[in-house]
Amino acid sequence: MVNLIEYVRQTNSCTLEEAVRLALRQVVGAYAIAVIENGHPQRIIAARQSSPMVIGIGEGEYFLSSDAASIIDYTNDFAYLNDGEIAVIEKGKPLEIKTLDNEAGHLDIRRLELSISQLEKGGYPHFMLKEIHEQPNTIVDCIRGRINPETYEVKLSGVELNKDKFLGAGRIIFVACGTSWHASLIGEHLIENLCRIPVEVEYASEFRYNCKGEGFAFCRKEQGDCKGPP
Repeated sequence: MVNLIEYVRQTNSCTLEEAVRLALRQVVGAYAIAVIENGHPQRIIAARQSSPMVIGIGEGEYFLSSDAASIIDYTNDFAYLNDGEIAVIEKGKPLEIKTLDNEAGHLDIRRLELSISQLEKGGYPHFMLKEIHEQPNTIVDCIRGRINPETYEVKLSGVELNKDKFLGAGRIIFVACGTSWHASLIGEHLIENLCRIPVEVEYASEFRYNCKGEGFAFCRKEQGDCKGPP
């Protein structure tokens, strides 16, 4: 994306703000970016699409983050960018919000009178309830950019780029912790039943210490201190 912005700027001989705006009109997918130009460290061009971004407004200073909880210690005033909006942040100047069509956006500044603990819970009494209510949006975010809603085509670039390795795999190891470990147990069951390929699920915190035999670069057998089976 940085190369695209630079190319657009050089091709059109425009400002950084205009280059970001023109470049993002060609971009498909989710992003949250902050662009700084070499030689102009006092100006930041920020933009978002389907990814969280919040701007903290302090006294003579601004903060950029994906979550207000990370900067609530420094300010209680926040501006939230909408999808397809660009923020022009420059020292000594008021915050500007624009759309990708170069129209003025709505600057909505909100004051949050919450503690970090309350903010992290999103108004829910505890984290478990918050995560339960977030599941629909979480699922949408997980499949965003991977399923075409018009053609119903599923596109998994990571799988496609390594198709030969997957097809030739003799076994699969899932490395995960917590909730993802439980999800991997389900994946183990599905893959073994559908693909007839042996699957193992390992805790990520312990994986580096496990001896998995030949073919693994981390195997302690190569260092001569493996006490496990050959």
